[in-house]
Formats: sequence, structure tokens, C-alpha cells
Amino acid sequence: MNEDIIAYIERETIKEIEKINSDAISDANEKYKNITSSFKEKAIFDEKVEIEEETSRLIRVTSSLAIKNSQKIEEAKREIIDEVIDRVTNYFDNLEKESLLKVVSGLIKSENLKGSYLLTCSKKDFDKYKASLCSKNLNCDKLTDLPKSVEINLSKDFNNNIKRGFGLISDYYDISFSFDELIDSKRDEIDKLLGETLFK
Repeated sequence: MNEDIIAYIERETIKEIEKINSDAISDANEKYKNITSSFKEKAIFDEKVEIEEETSRLIRVTSSLAIKNSQKIEEAKREIIDEVIDRVTNYFDNLEKESLLKVVSGLIKSENLKGSYLLTCSKKDFDKYKASLCSKNLNCDKLTDLPKSVEINLSKDFNNNIKRGFGLISDYYDISFSFDELIDSKRDEIDKLLGETLFK
């Protein structure tokens, strides 16, 4: 009897141990699955985050490059415009004799004037205007293609407001033919032209 009880206890103990082992193994397997699943999810999440971060970084880099490219285009346009303006300014600075006479005559004719005017210029340009526009005295008699109703004399009262170019003074009004103003007024046109031709 004692042997039967001992054998029964051994059998039940073995069963219980096997059940405990089985439950432990099952529980361990479940925990393993949960842990590996969690790691996989984390890895996928980390990979997704990494992809999103890389995409965001690429967008920032692309935007930065686009901005830099746009800035370079603007810088190139400004350099070209400045170079054009410098050349035009240099052209006006070096006008004399026939070329100055032609420019002055063309600008005055564009105004459809009548009456008497004094032509004023800067002190540094006075001799150049006198040589280009006047045969004798201060009468601008070389401006032969103006209407007979227009009389222009060179003034010794220098115009300090006009660095390049000249002005006409009458009893009623003054007209400025500042080359600097003329050049500045063309800057926007040059900018637009460059945009349409070089930087499409």
C-alpha cells in the first residue's frame, strides 16, 4: 500500500512537474513571441522614423539648394545688370563732340519744345558741352536739327543736382535730362529683359 501511494505520488509529481514545465515553456514561448514582436514593431517603427527623418532631411537639403540656386540666379542677374549699367554709365561719361551733340539733340527733340532755354550742366562737364554744342559764345548753335522756334544757350550757372547729363531752364519750367535718372529708369527694363531671355 505504501508503495502504491509512493508510486501514485511520484506519478502525480511527475505529471505536475511536466505540466509546470509545459506551462512554463508555453508561457516562455508566448513571452518570446511578444518580445520578438515588440522588437520587430520597434524595428519597423525605428525604420519608419529613420525613413521619415531622411525624407525630411532630403526635403530640407532640396529646399536649401533651391534657395541657394535662386540666390545664385539673382546674384548673376544683379551682376549682369550692374555690368550693363556700368557700361552705359561709362558710355555717357565719355560722350563728347559729335556723339554728345547727337544725344543732347535727340533728348531735346523728344520734348517738342518752343521758346528760349538755358542749358545747365555740372562744372566738370561745362567745357565738354561748350565744345560739343557751341561754335562761339554760349549759343548752342550746333543743335541745328531743332525747330527754329527753339533757342538754347549754355548757362555758366552750374547745376550741381545733375552729375551726368544736363537740364533745360525756361521762364516757366525746368526739364532734367539726368543721365543717371535715365539709366535708373531702364534698370527694371533690363531686369525684365534678362529674366525673359537668360533666366527662363
